[in-house]
Amino acid sequence: MPDAYSGLGLMTGARGTLDASLSYNFTEEFVVSFEGSNLLDEVDTATSILGNLPADYFDTGRPLMLGARYSF
Repeated sequence: MPDAYSGLGLMTGARGTLDASLSYNFTEEFVVSFEGSNLLDEVDTATSILGNLPADYFDTGRPLMLGARYSF
C-alpha cells in the first residue's frame, strides 16, 4: 500500500540547529555538565508542490540535559 504522500512531491523547508555543551570540573573527581540541542527551537516543515499545502510539521522541542560525574 502506498504512503499518504505518494506521488505528491514534497519540498522540505530549510532548517538549522544551534547546539551547545558545557562542562565544569569542580575537582579532578567531580564534573558537572550541561547540554542543549536545538536552542533556537527550529521545526521541520514540508509542503506539497501542488498548491503549497502543508504536508508535515515536526517539532523536536529544545532538549536540555544536566549531568554530574564523580570518579573515585
